Amino acid sequence: MPRSITDRTSVAVLKQEAKRWLAALRRGDSAARARLSNAWPAAPAAPGLRDVQHALAREYGHRDWTELTAAIIDRLADRQTEVQHVEAILRHGFGGDVALARRIVARHPAVRDASVFTAAATGEVAQVARFLTRDPALARATDPIRHWTALAHVAYGRLDSEHAVAIATLLLDAGADAAAVFDDGWGNPHSILTGIVGLGEQGVPTHPQADALVD
Repeated sequence: MPRSITDRTSVAVLKQEAKRWLAALRRGDSAARARLSNAWPAAPAAPGLRDVQHALAREYGHRDWTELTAAIIDRLADRQTEVQHVEAILRHGFGGDVALARRIVARHPAVRDASVFTAAATGEVAQVARFLTRDPALARATDPIRHWTALAHVAYGRLDSEHAVAIATLLLDAGADAAAVFDDGWGNPHSILTGIVGLGEQGVPTHPQADALVD
């Protein structure tokens, strides 16, 4: 019978399991080889990590590793509370789980309208405009999770690739501080431009609208 995803199943744990399985295969472990053949009869004679991950996904009854990880993330997203959904969105841009945040937005779209901060992070131009119309001071306010401004969530967010410039313009016109910085806990200042450019120790990709945002 296929293995079952439970509340204790995580992508990080399965990645470690795949690495241990691969190490056993490379040691010539007969049980590891038999397990591979049982899970994936067509597995290559000299498998790499991706091959082992594929076999692991088949043990769980999924077509491939991508489908397995998506199922795990979906399960996590669906059993979290609305408060946890908001927190995941607000944390994803710096040391958070981008994949989880994306699935939350896809499966629970109401989270986008929870606040001016989630709206800014998820590309909701009209909703950001409505928040600012009701209370222009929100352009300089900070959220209760990261203590970031909405503009920082635009800069560090990676859930929206199309509307960041429009939202940044709304916020700046309403008085947002383009020079705002936050401390990463190690005495390192991070600016709005830092978030847009990305890269660095966090390995965050450059924002898709980086050039226009910097301008």
